[in-house]
Amino acid sequence: MSETERNARHAVRMARKKALIDAAIDAASDEHGLLIVITGNGKGKSTSAFGTMARALGHGMKVGVVQFIKSRTDTGEEAFFGRQPGVEWHVTGDGFTW
Repeated sequence: MSETERNARHAVRMARKKALIDAAIDAASDEHGLLIVITGNGKGKSTSAFGTMARALGHGMKVGVVQFIKSRTDTGEEAFFGRQPGVEWHVTGDGFTW
């Protein structure tokens, strides 16, 4: 089987899969919130959270942030997202340590 044929078969399979997923989304009637907790060592947690927030806001959803941090400092992310409609921002744990 040539690469072109493989790509065509793959496209057909993905179109069928997309149709099933789209039908399930159309049939869904529950609307509910989603809580995402991002923890762990190393880098990437804030980047992941802010990217997820931007995508949700882009789709017209409301978002909320609760930050548990050791010391309170103003951040550019808080300043930017705080100006966006549909964003609620809370910083807690001032002086909090593990």
